[in-house]
Order: sequence, then structure tokens, then C-alpha cells
Amino acid sequence: VYVMPLFLFVSGWLFESGKNKYFSDKPKAIKNKFFRMMIPYFSFSIINYSLIILALKIPFLAPVANMGSTGFSSGSILDYIFQILTYQGSMCKNLWFLYLLFILETLHILFPKFMAHPITTAILFCLPFLQHTFELPTIVQYFCAYSAYFSIGRLVFTFNDKIFSFKKSIVAIVGVFFVAATVGVYSLKFYGIFDGAMEYALVPIKAVLALSAIFTICNLCKMLSNTKADGILSFFGTRSMEIYLMHFPFITQGSTALIVKMIPSVPPFCASLAGIILGLAVPVLLSDLIIKKIPVLRFILFGVPVKKRVAK
Repeated sequence: VYVMPLFLFVSGWLFESGKNKYFSDKPKAIKNKFFRMMIPYFSFSIINYSLIILALKIPFLAPVANMGSTGFSSGSILDYIFQILTYQGSMCKNLWFLYLLFILETLHILFPKFMAHPITTAILFCLPFLQHTFELPTIVQYFCAYSAYFSIGRLVFTFNDKIFSFKKSIVAIVGVFFVAATVGVYSLKFYGIFDGAMEYALVPIKAVLALSAIFTICNLCKMLSNTKADGILSFFGTRSMEIYLMHFPFITQGSTALIVKMIPSVPPFCASLAGIILGLAVPVLLSDLIIKKIPVLRFILFGVPVKKRVAK
């Protein structure tokens, strides 16, 4: 629940750190963002749809595909094209982040001051109320839920040194508050306390918890800088795009389901742990050993433009 606000916050922070390169040529900046986000979105949507449909036709793999696809419903090619273009009813449950990020970065390139204004940011934090009031398209729901955190990331960048330099005791207090409050809130939700009209009360509570999580995690990462852990985080951080795109649904969830199906005696926790390890290792190996070495593949799968050869 709180991982995606963190990702959007970091994306806004990174956007602000390099904002000057976006505003001198806005059409070019938007085109580059389209290549970097929407090309991989379309490529992996097509790959995932093709593999899921193919796997469902193989009796042994059908149960695994059903687990990995998270709500597959058969349809025509036109249905699938519509789902990919709009993300409405999409089987690719992880790719919404790229779609939303492209929308947000385009808006922030076109209207940089307006989108990061404190008043606009406050309004964006109120948008989740719409989710509980109206039936909205899926990508609009995600916009309502997470767009504020991108703007917060941009605002916080200016005060980076102050916000991410608190004493360990303060970070610990906020972290304990976050964990205790999260357990309390979701326990109450489990018992139906936040059903009906009370669901609106969750909007500000979730925002406070998300901001607490962001504060805690970012300060912990700052504390880990220049340590051995920093090298590990940097290693996977520079490959986060590849891991994000390739881990779901087949490598992580698919392998977990396959292990459970083939070896029923394996505890679900061990199968899930194996799936997570594979979800980190396989994308890194495929990317470093194959994809990054082939420029056309890098463009199709990761949206990295093919560099033109300089004539000698």
C-alpha cells in the first residue's frame, strides 16, 4: 500500500533534480518520456498478454497462468487492444505505474509551477475522496490515489538536506508510529470499522501513514549511505526499471505458483521467497547479459533510444 507512494515521491524528487533539461524544449522532453515509459509499457503489455493467452492453452500451465494473470478474462483481439491502450481491465497489473508516470511527468513538464504549487498539491491529496464517491476508470483511480506524492517529491527536493537529516531517535519514533498505526488501522478495517461512510475517514489516515513511511524509509536510506548496504541498494536501484518490468507476472508469481504446483510439500513461504529471489536475479541477468548488449532490444523493452552512428 505504501510502496507506490514512495515510488511516486522518488520519481517527483528525481524529476525536480533534473527539471531544467525538460523546459527548454518541452515537446522533445515529452517525446523522450514517451519512449522511456510508454514504449516499454506497450512492449511488455503485448508480451504478457501473448504469454498468458498461450499458457492458458497448455493444460499444465493453465493454473499457473491464472494465478499470475490476476483476473484474466477471455476476449477478442480488439478487446485486448482496448485494454492495453486505456489500461481498463488490463491483465498487466503492474504496468499502470508507467502509464501514470508518463501522464504525471507530461503534466509537470507542461505546467511545472502549477502542478508543484502547495495549493495544487493539497487539492491532489483530496482526490482520493472521489474514488469513494464515483466509479472512475482504472488509470484515473490511480491518478487520484497517487498523483499528490509526485508533487510532494518535487516540493521536498528543495528542502532535501533538512528533511532527510533528522536524528535517529526521531526517525525511530516516526517509524514505530507508522508500524503501530498501520497495524491498528488495518485491524479496525478487518473488523469493518471503516465500512460505508467511514471509508472516507481512511483518506487522510492513509495519507499520514504514507508520508510517515516515506519519511522513515528515506531517512534510513540516508543513514545507510557510504555503507556496504549502500552498494547493494545502488546495484538494484540502477536496475529497478528492468526488475519492475520483468518480475511480474511470470518470474515472481508464475515461478511461485509453479513451485507450489510441482512440489506441494514446499511451504508457501519458501515458494514465495524463491519467487522473490528469481524476480530479482533473472531480470538483472537477462538485462546485463543480453538486452543491454543489443540496442534494438534496449529500445523495444526499455525505451532507450538507439544512438545514431557518427559518420567517419
